[in-house]
Amino acid sequence: MSEEVIYLRVIQSLVGLIGILGNCLVCVVIWRVPVMHTLTNAFIFNQAVVDFVASLLLLLVSNIDLPNRMPPGLAGLLLCYLWVTRFFLWSSFATSTTNLMALTVERYVAIVFPFKHQAYFGQRLAAVLIAACWGYGFASSGFNLVWVNYSESNGTCQSYTLPEPPVISAFMLLQMNFLLPVTVMCVAYTHIAVTLKRSARRVAAVAPSASASSQRGSTVDVNTIDGSLTRARRNTFKTLVVVFVVYVICWAPNTAIFSLFLLGVPIDLNGALYIVSLALVVCNSCANPIVYGLKYRQFRKGLKKLFGRSDGRPDEADISTISARVSQR
Repeated sequence: MSEEVIYLRVIQSLVGLIGILGNCLVCVVIWRVPVMHTLTNAFIFNQAVVDFVASLLLLLVSNIDLPNRMPPGLAGLLLCYLWVTRFFLWSSFATSTTNLMALTVERYVAIVFPFKHQAYFGQRLAAVLIAACWGYGFASSGFNLVWVNYSESNGTCQSYTLPEPPVISAFMLLQMNFLLPVTVMCVAYTHIAVTLKRSARRVAAVAPSASASSQRGSTVDVNTIDGSLTRARRNTFKTLVVVFVVYVICWAPNTAIFSLFLLGVPIDLNGALYIVSLALVVCNSCANPIVYGLKYRQFRKGLKKLFGRSDGRPDEADISTISARVSQR
């Protein structure tokens, strides 16, 4: 075992442990704190579940050595095609990417087309999208199964070079799993940023009249509500942008290197460069809980409530509550 592979195993084990603990905490906070029960947090919850599964699988595949000889029968077949190929691990990675794109689309519709979001984007559609993310993750990773061949007679599971057409298909699938989500999210976040900036200007323009209204004893200051909603949405937006940037940083090197390999560029997939790119990929599984803890105000407040340390002040990041008040005016 080379020194680079040993380093990768250590990194994968550490990332797996951190990812298990961090994503488990995110799931518990969203599950146990009622104020966290929003559509956006449903996608974040699913993201944490996916990354938890990926972290657990990462820890297992990094520390469980394969037998020198595959067992006979169905056990050997499943071990070769599902475990050696790391089918479930790569499926969870693909599901995570797809869910991040779905989360972005949900925020895009909510901020840019709020009335359509209220009319069409309910719990049922969210459940369908989440299920579709899992389905696509497993379906897109099925291509990994054609890279190996199981021989029951000699108990081996060997990878082999594919002919040109499947290689082209693999290249296109790789771009579809990275470039397409990145493009969609870039366009969505750009439009969201423009919309939020316009909302902030509108709120700032009516701020003087809102102040005068509150001084006259107005019971419901809708402009203040709009301001709170804008700030809450901006905080969620900034958090998700950081999550997106971290995703690109973690996945771009590996995608670029493996794309060049599929195009025929001589690249050592056991070399240090590719192993470093793999280390970045696995780091993405434990990065999101850290981002939530540092940037997501609603998550931090939910964490305090979970441990009984709430300051008792109203939570302006509670988008669902603020939106309900706005819809009643």
